Amino acid sequence: MKEALSHFLEHLRGLGGIRATFLSLITGAVIYLTSKVFELYDDAVMASLPFERTALLQVLLAAVVILAVGFIAHEWGRSRLRRAVPEFRDTFYTEIEPIPFRTQPLDSAIQHTLIPTLFPSELNSSGAETMPFEEIDKVGEMNRYTAVGVKAGERIVGYASFWPVRDEVGLKLLAGAMSDSDLVASDALPDSQRRTARYAVIPGFGVVHPKNSIRVRAAVVLYHTLKTLIAREYLKGHKRGSLTVIAFPYSDAGKEWCEKLGFVANGNYVAYADGKSVPVCCRKVTLLDLV
Repeated sequence: MKEALSHFLEHLRGLGGIRATFLSLITGAVIYLTSKVFELYDDAVMASLPFERTALLQVLLAAVVILAVGFIAHEWGRSRLRRAVPEFRDTFYTEIEPIPFRTQPLDSAIQHTLIPTLFPSELNSSGAETMPFEEIDKVGEMNRYTAVGVKAGERIVGYASFWPVRDEVGLKLLAGAMSDSDLVASDALPDSQRRTARYAVIPGFGVVHPKNSIRVRAAVVLYHTLKTLIAREYLKGHKRGSLTVIAFPYSDAGKEWCEKLGFVANGNYVAYADGKSVPVCCRKVTLLDLV
């Protein structure tokens, strides 16, 4: 019964909205009740008017039908418009703010909320498929430009990590000889050497929020925040002018993002602790690609 009701309500939404449908039913009920009341007092009303009964009834019926049709059409049109053009605040959440580099609150949200939710794993003690959290802390101390985040109101709802790595580590990642979960702090470049990096890896990217419209908006803000970080802190003044960025699309959402951002699988794969095989994806970027 519950499932049938759910399908029925979904059908009404597709036709134009539950509110418009209920208003249509109420309008019909009002017309019916008005006609019943008129039947009770029609003789007294007609006796006081200089019109013929048939003519008056036709005029009243036409007026009621025109008003009812206009009202119903108006409400159904409004409901369709609301579906096609959502409320501004639902689509463009005005309280979304970027976090342009690592901060203590961002690190805490990444380790305790975002990574366990986005990349859960029962095999690791941390409860997530990732490198040890102590290694993440060490990298944050070495280089604060290794993560960005996004806030919706007072809540941190998304993050993207970006690790510049040593040349030998970058080559191993591209060859599928190691995954991002195998990284340790000594594999990453410190702040002072970040503009010499030839390779970088994105160990994590994602947004967690129950409302889809906020997730979409936050993901867009997060993407542009990461682009700004790479352009400003890594490629501006870069000695070689380009950077090979590596990603491992562990989830379906990760695969979708890699395709959208122009990452291409190089034919190699890495195996994670849970046995999942993931393609190695990469893309060479320059400053002109990001500005």
